[in-house]
Order: sequence, then C-alpha cells, then structure tokens
Amino acid sequence: MALTFRPYAPGDELAIAGLDRLVFQRERGPEVWLWRYRDAPDGPGIVELAWDGDKLVGHYAVSPTTLLVDGREVRGWLSGDTMTHPDYRARGLFPALAERARAQMGPSFWYGFPNAQSHRTFVDKLGWRDIAQVPTLRRARPSPSALNPTGRSRRPSPPRTTWCRAPGGLGRRYSRQGTRRRWRVTGRRLPRHR
Repeated sequence: MALTFRPYAPGDELAIAGLDRLVFQRERGPEVWLWRYRDAPDGPGIVELAWDGDKLVGHYAVSPTTLLVDGREVRGWLSGDTMTHPDYRARGLFPALAERARAQMGPSFWYGFPNAQSHRTFVDKLGWRDIAQVPTLRRARPSPSALNPTGRSRRPSPPRTTWCRAPGGLGRRYSRQGTRRRWRVTGRRLPRHR
C-alpha cells in the first residue's frame, strides 16, 4: 500500500500518542501533545504525518517561537517530536515530513536540539549545520535533607531571565509573564512521560 502524507487533523491525537508510545516506549497521553502543538502561546505548531492506510507510521512537528535577532523579534520554529514507526525506518519518511513542514514555515528561523538518532539526518539530508553542542542536563529531585521544615527547597529560585543568548547573536525568548507563563505552568500539571 502507498503511504499518504498529510497535515495533522483533529482526531489524530490517539494515533499520535500510540506512535509516541511505540517509538519512545513511554506513556504520554494526547493532552501533552495538544499542550505543546495546539495550545502554545505563539500559536499552533506545524505537524506532518505519514499514514499506511489507517496506521500512523511517521510524525514530524515544529512549534512556533519568538526569537530576538539583531534587536528585532522574528518568528522561529523549534523542531520537536520526530517519530518513525520501527517497521518504516530507512525509507526517508523523516526528511520527507520535515520538508513538508518547512514548506509551510515561510521566511523564518528553523532550529532544534536533535538527539543522536536524528542528528545525521538533520545535517546530511536537511542541510542543517551545527552551531553549538548543547550538553544534556538532568535535575535530580532534592533529598529530604535539602528541604526545610515547610517542605520548600532551600535552593534559590532561578533568575528571572527573559532572553537566553545563543551563538550568532540569537536569543530565545523565555518570558515568565502573562500568557507564556500560564502555558508553561499548565504544562507542569500534565502527566509526565516516563
């Protein structure tokens, strides 16, 4: 059967959650995906899907962001979840879906933090270039001795940074106010993936 490529449509969420479970071996319900790609404060994401009949076999999504370039706010697109069904890998689905998404972005800045599995495809097939290596960090939960009697951490809260500088004078906007803050806080209440 020939594969069908099309954008996300309402009702695809359960199939997307099923592919996420298969590919990443985690439990992450559709509400997390909707929060990230439909309900984000900078607008809905661009999501391209590959289907084999009624079976979802590929997914590529980007989220809109606001970037600061030379003192101006510009539209950026943060590459997000890339998923290919294990039985359909090495068939070019990921670059095909990514190019379909790119065609919808218009003049903008497309960036991401690919994992080791997708990095070569971004560079070799999609023309990305490395501008910096970003270390992977993990925050451990504080031990009971790090908590005071009120149950709050003794560690200072993070600084209220609005812009995070990146190589080449680019900045990623991290507003802690208004709509964006409410969106991020809402996401913290969603079930965590394992």
